[in-house]
Amino acid sequence: MDNSSEVGFLPVVCVIGSWSSGTTAVTGFLARLGAYSCPPHFRTNDPLTPDSHESIELRNRLLRIYDEQTLRRIGQPELLLAWLRPWLVEESAKARLQGCTHIVIKHPLLATLVSLLVEVCNPTFVVVTRPLPAIERTRLRRNWPEVYGAKGAPAIYSTALNCLIDAQQSFLTIAFADFLASNATRDFLVRTLELTPSESQRQSAEAWLRP
Repeated sequence: MDNSSEVGFLPVVCVIGSWSSGTTAVTGFLARLGAYSCPPHFRTNDPLTPDSHESIELRNRLLRIYDEQTLRRIGQPELLLAWLRPWLVEESAKARLQGCTHIVIKHPLLATLVSLLVEVCNPTFVVVTRPLPAIERTRLRRNWPEVYGAKGAPAIYSTALNCLIDAQQSFLTIAFADFLASNATRDFLVRTLELTPSESQRQSAEAWLRP
């Protein structure tokens, strides 16, 4: 899966899904298996998942292009294009120092930028799915605005699917409930991404997931 060795950065995994869909759990799992999630991370008001595993630097760049509350475009995607490649090189240097083998990035708005991501780093896309009622229950528990629940999720998923199809990109689909319940599903994800965690890393990743 080494899609980037010739350009100075590690293979990139892009985790896509709506807010409250389980992308934090999946990204945190991968981060404990040897994928570098580019900290510092954005902190949430949810005591169960205070660490979103979303890079603050990447998030800030995305919010120059899209309004997170309305999902409306407010800037030019090209603004990200020139910045992303050198940023990945810098983050990969940090990752290598920590013994990481991959970069993992995560944010719902990345669904809108599939073609740009393919051009820059040709990532492996992982789409995390969850039924809308479950997404909405999590959103209500967190007392987040409606866009972060069942109201915004269809737009994120529709955009992701359309952009992936238009870009002719293969992608992995991980149902969140199955991911939590099935060791085989998690093993499949690890093998497909070509992660090679140690036993202690695997134990740490499993402990990260709440039953």
